[in-house]
Amino acid sequence: MKRTVWKWTSAGLLVAGALGGVTLGTALAAPPRGVTGGDIVGPVILDNTAVQDIGSNWRAWFRTQGPSEIRIVTRTIAPGGHSGWHSDPGPVVIAVNAGAATWYDAADCVPHIYPAGTGYLEPPRHAHLVRNDGDSNLELIALFLSPPGVPTRIDEPDPGCR
Repeated sequence: MKRTVWKWTSAGLLVAGALGGVTLGTALAAPPRGVTGGDIVGPVILDNTAVQDIGSNWRAWFRTQGPSEIRIVTRTIAPGGHSGWHSDPGPVVIAVNAGAATWYDAADCVPHIYPAGTGYLEPPRHAHLVRNDGDSNLELIALFLSPPGVPTRIDEPDPGCR
């Protein structure tokens, strides 16, 4: 009977650890539930931009360096549904069109509620989840700003918020 002997090199251990980490990360990701929707506009390429508006009681700055991609999407989340824990590669401006969005930041797990007619900003590369705790559909319209060709969603592990 022939015996196989495995020899682990440091490179082999590194690859095995990396593959294990990928598997573990995928297993811990919280996928969306009850979410439908699609693109309204985009992707649209935006060149370098710098805009500033300073009024007496209001200020706004918007600046990009290098090409950017803009998408406007609609998302409907059924009662009890959620976006899954994720981050975005760039800022996302969200308008709540119907229902109420309960938004969780993975850093503190504190719920923030945004009813219809309000909105909020999701910061880039920051893990979060939006949930529909109501009894009717939650309708969101979102404007994504990101580097060109980059996926607008990055799955993140569940931080254990309850």
